[in-house]
Amino acid sequence: MGRIRIGKEIRAISNLFRRRINESQDMQAINKMTGTNGWIIGYLARNQKEEIFQRDLEKELTITRSTASKVVSLMEKKGLIIRKPVEYDARLKRLVLTDKALALHVAISSYIDQTEDRIIKDFSPAELELLQSFLHRMKVNLEYANGQKKEFFENRILYTTKIIPKAIPEIIDLSNPEYEKILIHIYSYVAEC
Repeated sequence: MGRIRIGKEIRAISNLFRRRINESQDMQAINKMTGTNGWIIGYLARNQKEEIFQRDLEKELTITRSTASKVVSLMEKKGLIIRKPVEYDARLKRLVLTDKALALHVAISSYIDQTEDRIIKDFSPAELELLQSFLHRMKVNLEYANGQKKEFFENRILYTTKIIPKAIPEIIDLSNPEYEKILIHIYSYVAEC
């Protein structure tokens, strides 16, 4: 058996998922809305009680600042989101869904849930937890390979704290300039376990 091409499989799954969502009757009725808009609407809808800024979208969707800026501007022109200033910093504008976007979210949410349920059909809870762990580790590894060292170590802390429950935040001062070296040491130890 040859080398398994993980990237190819992830891309194929992503394409199949996107195709299934885009072929739904609800999505066909929602003209001129790209998949990215749908994911952003979903993220903002799930986090309505939080103040979400463009930088949060960049991190959540792992997109660049320029891509996020273009997408947010287009969504604003389509009447899907508005930017509202926050009281404590005039430079910051939180992203808020319009009524139009909230209606779109309701229309496609159940179909997305059905599609996700179909994807994980016949997986046990343990298998799903393991899959989530593997996917998270792949994402973290790619973040590190792409030069996002700080995010890599912050994500590795989250991952590692599941293995060493609540010990990391108590023993590492994240403001310490040496924390990356400390985390490498801890990660190496955990990897050996």
